[in-house]
Amino acid sequence: QVSQAEKFCREGGAAETGILTGEVEKKMREFIREFFGLLTTHTRTALGCKASVPPATVDELFQVAERTGKRYETACFLHAHAGNGIVYIYFSPPEGADKDPMQIFVKMVEELRISTANLGGSLVVEFAPIGVKEKVNIWGQPDRSFKVMQGFKAQFDPQNILNPGRFVGGL
Repeated sequence: QVSQAEKFCREGGAAETGILTGEVEKKMREFIREFFGLLTTHTRTALGCKASVPPATVDELFQVAERTGKRYETACFLHAHAGNGIVYIYFSPPEGADKDPMQIFVKMVEELRISTANLGGSLVVEFAPIGVKEKVNIWGQPDRSFKVMQGFKAQFDPQNILNPGRFVGGL
């Protein structure tokens, strides 16, 4: 499995591959834990999205997200689970006092939604400043499963008591 993974990485353009062990592995795991913890402390100023795309298109989504970050002068951090097509996309606030982060993040979400849909996937906003959440639908547009979800909601919550309007499509 290791040799197959290394081959896959080299074919994908990796300059170097290797197995982390000992102290290096420990430091890398600590960095990953701290990194995502740090991101969640900045949820009021940063933008965090979760995309689901066919696994074969993860690399393409990475490229789209990186280009989007560069275009809007914001740092882009990406994380994906191998093999399932789930991609986490994080952007820091845009650099420069003259930039309006709300307006920029709204544009970024709209662009990423189109790109993700073109790849056969979907994108939800996990966290963003409140001004962004007021201007974009955090769940995106409902898909063909929406009617089934409406049926479940009507069956299990006929009085619409549980989180009314807070899920996709206003469920």
